[in-house]
This record gives sequence, C-alpha cells and structure tokens, in this order.
Amino acid sequence: MAVLRKETVDRPQGTYLQKRGGVTYVYQYTSHKRLAGGKTTHTSKIVGTLLTDNKMHPNDNYYELSGCYPALRNEEILSWGYGHLFHEAFKALGLEKMLSSSFGLGNARKIEAAAQYFVFNGVSTSTQLDDWMEENHFDFEVALLTTQNVSRLYAAIGGNAKGIDKFKTEWFAKVREDEIIAYDVTSVSSYSAQMAQIEYGYNRDHENLGQVNVGMFCGLKSRLPASYEPYDGSISDRTNLPHVIRHMSDKGINDVSLVLDGGFCYQECFDALSARLKSFSVGVPAGRKTVKSLGKLLDKNTLTLHRHLLSTKGEYGYFVETELYGVKGRILIGYNETNHAELIKAFESKLERLEQEMAELKRMPKGSQHTRFSKFFILKPGENKGFVYERNYDAIEAETEDLGYFYIFTTDERLTARDLLYLYRSKDADEKLYYQLKVYLEGNRIRVHSDEALAGKMLVLFVAQIMRSHLLCKLDGFLSRSHVALPKVLRKLSMLKIRKTDKEMYFLKAPTKFQQDVYKEFGKKIELDV
Repeated sequence: MAVLRKETVDRPQGTYLQKRGGVTYVYQYTSHKRLAGGKTTHTSKIVGTLLTDNKMHPNDNYYELSGCYPALRNEEILSWGYGHLFHEAFKALGLEKMLSSSFGLGNARKIEAAAQYFVFNGVSTSTQLDDWMEENHFDFEVALLTTQNVSRLYAAIGGNAKGIDKFKTEWFAKVREDEIIAYDVTSVSSYSAQMAQIEYGYNRDHENLGQVNVGMFCGLKSRLPASYEPYDGSISDRTNLPHVIRHMSDKGINDVSLVLDGGFCYQECFDALSARLKSFSVGVPAGRKTVKSLGKLLDKNTLTLHRHLLSTKGEYGYFVETELYGVKGRILIGYNETNHAELIKAFESKLERLEQEMAELKRMPKGSQHTRFSKFFILKPGENKGFVYERNYDAIEAETEDLGYFYIFTTDERLTARDLLYLYRSKDADEKLYYQLKVYLEGNRIRVHSDEALAGKMLVLFVAQIMRSHLLCKLDGFLSRSHVALPKVLRKLSMLKIRKTDKEMYFLKAPTKFQQDVYKEFGKKIELDV
C-alpha cells in the first residue's frame, strides 16, 4: 500500500500503533466483534506511518476509510501546454458544463483529469495517474487521483444511473445536429467473473474470455462519438438493436438518419428502424434472396456506363425501387471494378494452390480432402489408383458471379447514389472509434470488478474518446501537412512548461513555432492567465 509522503494529516481517532523495522505504523480499527465468554476481537488496516504523536503520512487506506481524496500537490516545474489546450477544448465542447450538471463540479473535474491522462498516455489504466497529475498543471482545482480512489470515482459515477443518462442525453442532442449517425457494435473482454454483464458470446477479438458488448453511435460529419449502449456479452447485435433504438428514442434519435452495416439486415431490425426513425440505410449481404433476384436482372455493360460512375475508384451504381422486409425504399446496386479484379486474382491463386496440391497426390483424395477439392474441380479415377481432375467452370462461375458487387438499402429519399455510397463508406468512423478505444486508449480489457465501476469507467473512456476524436478532427489538416501523429503533437505540447510559485507563474522558455501553430488550429494564442 503506497504511502503518500508529501501528505501530512492528523492521526485519526480509533487507531493504535505498531513499530516494525524502525517504522511506526498507524492502524485504524475497521470492525469489532464480541466472542463467546465475553472476549472481543477486531479487524484493522494500516492507514499510514507516524511522524509525531498526532501527525502521520497517510496511505490509500486512509483515504478509502475517510471517504476523502488527497490534495494535488504540484511540483514547482509543471507541463502546461497540453493540459491547457485540452481544458479549453473541453469547455468549448460543453463537456464541463454537461458533466457538472450530471455529476457535480468536483467529479466533472476528476473525469476531465482522468480523460487528459488517458488521451495523453494512450492507456485506460490508472497505474501512473497520480505521478502524472503531480507533474502537470491544471487550470482548475482537482483532487489527486490514485489507483485506489479512481476506482471509487468509477463506482460513484456508475452508481448514478440518472446522471449517466442525463449526460448521454445532453451530449447526443449536441451531436445529433449532424443528422446522419452511424451505429456499430464491438466487444470488450474481461477476466472478471463477478460482473453481471460479462458473459461469453461472439468475441470480435477472437479471445476465449467473457465480454461486454458496446453499441456506439457516431456523427458522420463531426466524426465525434454520439452515444454508447453497453449490454450483456451473450446477446447478439441484431437481437439487441430494437431495444437500443427504443431506448434512444427518448434521446431524440427519431429525427436522425441512421447508417448500419449488413449485420443488421434482418426482419426484426427493419421493423424497429422503420417504426422509429426518420430514415435509415443498411448494407445488404450479397447472399440475400432480394439481392439474388435483382442480380439476375443486372447487365454489367449498362451498370458500368459512365453516367453511373460514383467515384474515381472505379465504382458504379444506380438505384432500383424495391421493398425489403416489408419496408419500401431503394437499393443501390453497385459494382467496383478494382475490387472485382483483386477478388478474381485472389480466387485464381486459390485455384492454382489447389491444383498444385492435387498434382502432388498419387491417389484419389477421400473425406474432407475430397470435399475441399471437388467444390471447384471434377475428380475422376485414373490409372494405377490415381486420379485426374479438371476445373468445374459452372461451380467457379457461380462462386465468382457476385464478386465486386455491393448493395445498400435506404429509405432516405434525399440521397443520390453518390451521397449514399459516401455516407456508407464514412461509416468506418465508428470502426475507427473502436480501434481508438482498443489500441490508442488500451480499452480492450475492462480492468474493474463491479458493475458500478464498469458503468463509471465506460463513461470516462467515452469522454476520453470524445476528446481524442475532437483533437484529431481539429488537427487533421495540420497533421497531414506536418507529417506527424497526434501522440507526438501532444508530447511536443507537454514540453511547454511553467515554473509555479506562491507569487508567480511563468514559462521556462518561449513557445516554439510548432506549439504556436497547434494552438492556432484551435483559434487560440499561447498566453498565461496569471
């Protein structure tokens, strides 16, 4: 248990002392029990080390038992540039006001401090959080967060279900001005067997672990996370979508146009989407009956006319009026020449590998091996118990006839074919959020062990995602021009340091041009508000 030697507090009542190895430890009683025969026993915890009769250095147990947080005691020389810009952007997005309204100003500032740490360090664990906070300047008063009390923060936030719902409602109202929102689902694994939502299901990271599923909404224009919905790891995406849409109806999702991938192209999903949304667009897997029937009417020569060109990537397409799962709309029948050529090339390589394998065999293959070869080849007995083979072009053509085609169903009458393809391609903004969560924020593991802490940590990580996405969007052009990645930009900003005393605060050196240019991207100047 770490002792915070920079802190000095009064020795609490209900304690006793025990000296070991030249150090006097302060123990606090945590419970008392009377045994048979009138004897008593107790349990206790070390809460610090003694300085004088009435003063001690506390440890994490002291703050857990007392219910308070240690004060943030900054070093004299502090990193300033990153934290100041983060805070200004945090306020500009309205996050400080929303979080304060939902959880109180004190917790809002703790959430911001934790989000600053997660974004800067690219982690979701708080192992070094207290050290990092003591090395950085904050434009606001905030308590020091340690590994132990940040868990209490998660539990406090997670236990406030109304506060979480209030914040998510207010934030979604801000992002939904975007009008077009994407939705997708990922899974986050956990070793814990204690939490109710952690269950085994389809794990997208192919790990043999329990998980919680997380549905994420993302604004396609702003590229900001709009909302999130965690649910039990054993529930499939399509089964839960109607419940997500019903819940989000209270947050104003009815007025937006939603974009989803082919994993939601099912009857129950279409029923929920058509009943509650203004419009929606869904990818349609090529194997569906509707698509097969449309495919028979396709004329590739007509489809690839220049009038149907959708992009410079060799993508063509046009709309066909149709009805899918009882919902009237239009389906974009598309064809990608480049993708078709690449898939045909890959398929031909597969056939050649199979031919090479068969050429090395001396006898007719049996069982699963025969099944694998006979899918695209006709095998016949040959001389000396051998065999001969030839390509089954009917099977090959049936397998390759759909390669390069894609289908997107929409009920949004405003969209042109180009608009719809662009929006559907932009849907990868959701996938980038998941990549950001799992890679740049190390959120591929939930390292908490209670349902309340899980709910609280998810909210803090959601806020961190908002801020990292916002920083990326604001600096998009700058990053391209400068050929640097966001983590390096943040590290360069953190090198802008100040000396802080009781009387004054000043820069140790002049800001660099790089640092000033970063601030300009946010419409800010580098100046101390002393």
